[in-house]
Amino acid sequence: MPCYATTSRRARCRPLARAADPALDCLEMAHRCVGGVINDPGSGGRQTRLHVAVLLWLSFVSTACSLTLPLDELSSGEAQRDAGPCEFALEPRAAPKTGSSYDVVTADMNADDILDLVFATNDKDAFQDAVGGTSVFLGEGDGSFREWGGTASQGYIAYGVAAGDMDQDGNTDVAVCLADQDYQVTGLDAGLMRTYAGSAFGALDWRANERMLRPREIALADFDGDGRLDVVALGAPLEVSNTALYVFFGEDGASVAPPLVVDPPGVAMWRLTTGEFNGDGLADIAIASLRSVHVVLGSSDRQLVVKGPFPVEDTTTGIAAGDFNRDGKQDIAVGMQSSFSFALLLGNGDATFMPHTEHLLLPSPERLAVADLDGDGNDDLIALGDGENLALVRGRGDGTFEKPQEYHYDGSKSAGIATGDWDRDGLLDVVVAGWSEQFPTFLFGTCAPEPTK
Repeated sequence: MPCYATTSRRARCRPLARAADPALDCLEMAHRCVGGVINDPGSGGRQTRLHVAVLLWLSFVSTACSLTLPLDELSSGEAQRDAGPCEFALEPRAAPKTGSSYDVVTADMNADDILDLVFATNDKDAFQDAVGGTSVFLGEGDGSFREWGGTASQGYIAYGVAAGDMDQDGNTDVAVCLADQDYQVTGLDAGLMRTYAGSAFGALDWRANERMLRPREIALADFDGDGRLDVVALGAPLEVSNTALYVFFGEDGASVAPPLVVDPPGVAMWRLTTGEFNGDGLADIAIASLRSVHVVLGSSDRQLVVKGPFPVEDTTTGIAAGDFNRDGKQDIAVGMQSSFSFALLLGNGDATFMPHTEHLLLPSPERLAVADLDGDGNDDLIALGDGENLALVRGRGDGTFEKPQEYHYDGSKSAGIATGDWDRDGLLDVVVAGWSEQFPTFLFGTCAPEPTK
């Protein structure tokens, strides 16, 4: 039986990395769990400062071990116990009022090592006298939040938000894409990409303002390998059947260079995600287009190359990247609009993909996200439907999946999704931004013991 450590009250036991001596495995776990000091065995003496329970436990540490400690013996967010196998699930909790929101991202906005949330928010009537921007909610570490501030842009609708340290000062910065409210009337499809520099207090200070056409989605990654985060935004030009990708390479002080526009002829792009698909260490972009997936490869000379199409059988919706078969190569999952499923394209590691396989999901999966929700080391898939529903699909780590667990909730129509451990119990939680109501939906991870067979 291997040595186990867990990261929550309810989380599945997780094997530690194996050492040459199993006893040293468990001693190291004891050191990590209770703050003990363990000297080099070769130094002539091993000093330990351990909880009494651990001293008793060490009597059989050379063969197998498990650790049970009260939560008050451990620092906040590091609670551990031998919970045994359990069944991961999501349960709804009360949410703070955010206003109508189209997107949400997880970040530490005030440098307190507690995860916060940034929403792309709009006033209640988004298309009349619109005020779009961002709303920052600081996490308390127990699953609750307090509103802290944000940004506002008169006459614009906020569609997407991303967060990261763009100016390398240790504080989290924010990028938001804004559409002119009049495009619904005039069809002119005007818009902006704005960046804001963060601070240790969570405040945001305007830095850059770049024009683009009807922005739809936004993400941050380093596409040229210079150590700075770049911005990619998906927008639509005047031709409704066509779309364009705008890449803003990062410069000093959270500012960006004028955009490089990627506009493959005849390709209508719906959603984007980032990953690393060809093994060169540079971030790449994956795009869900009409009935296919395209990949835009990052480059140190900022000359981006489009690969594809990689066909699927249905009109695509949401898209996400992960390593679903644990071979060290990024794969792509893309939602299928009318087939109640998603297509999985397993990556070959050279910006090519195996023919897709289809897996059961839910109707019209609008947004996808990837995370290891149940702590088993396998990437799982979270999907938002086109209504008030969400599905969790647990990965097996071999490119196959368990049957979807579907959740229905009362509230706003799904728009954006993010994951994070906001109550610091070691289990990931899910938040769904919604544009039809004033409140998002929170679903917190739980892990009940599996029934005895």
